[in-house]
Amino acid sequence: MRGPLLALVLLALFGAGHRAAADSPINLTILDTDPGLDARLHYREPFYLRYKVESNAPVRVAAEAYCRGEEVPVATLAERALPAGGGTDATFIFHWPEQPTPVDEIRLTVRRDGQKQPDASVSIPVSLTWDAKPMPAQRSLPEWVRGFELQREQELAADPDYQAYKRRTTSQRGGVRGKQMATVFSAAALLVGLVVTALSTYLMWSWRGLYRALSVVPLALLAYVIRRSIGEGRFDASTQNLWPFEVLGWLAAGLAVLGVAWSVTRGLKSRNKERDPEPLPPA
Repeated sequence: MRGPLLALVLLALFGAGHRAAADSPINLTILDTDPGLDARLHYREPFYLRYKVESNAPVRVAAEAYCRGEEVPVATLAERALPAGGGTDATFIFHWPEQPTPVDEIRLTVRRDGQKQPDASVSIPVSLTWDAKPMPAQRSLPEWVRGFELQREQELAADPDYQAYKRRTTSQRGGVRGKQMATVFSAAALLVGLVVTALSTYLMWSWRGLYRALSVVPLALLAYVIRRSIGEGRFDASTQNLWPFEVLGWLAAGLAVLGVAWSVTRGLKSRNKERDPEPLPPA
């Protein structure tokens, strides 16, 4: 009988201790801010808060901003988690307004982990204004802010969800950048194609004999590469869209042919002038 009775007593004591920890008051104190309570902040410039929590249960802390009793839709970190026993931590809020936005109250709320309603809150009056202009230069930060940012970097490096999000956004940016570059090269290829077409047409009517045939070379190369690209589906948006590079390459070859032909014709004209000089005017 003693064994089961002792187990029941221990279980009752554990439950009472757990309830006492859950029902114990939570103390939240704001220790410092950066910048101060009266400041003008730039576009997306953070306002840091350092605080201390005393709690026997794990808690989560969030920051909010208000102006004349109305919540201001600022951006903030996700709730900061602290283990049982509490401790010192920090958070920040920032804003990217289209016009200067004032804030006259910053509020920190703390709730026990697993609960929805806050158990405690503390607010401080401030006189902050977020501008719509970006920060011209990075300002110097106090040591506790630098330590907090280093801690955040370590937390994010160990967070698999954040790393997956970072890889996904990096891939999307690379895809957008690649599409922009493809658009630029496509426009360049089309522009060069139009210029070469106009030049070949002009030379076709200006040159005679074999040189007239050479003036058609760029047009023939352009028609060839376009026909092959259409046949292989390279203009399809789902492909890698390398056709602008091929068009530019073939057009460069055609222009080289025209350059050689033009140099030869210039040389022949100069030689003919030397052989048949113009007659002197009568005295």
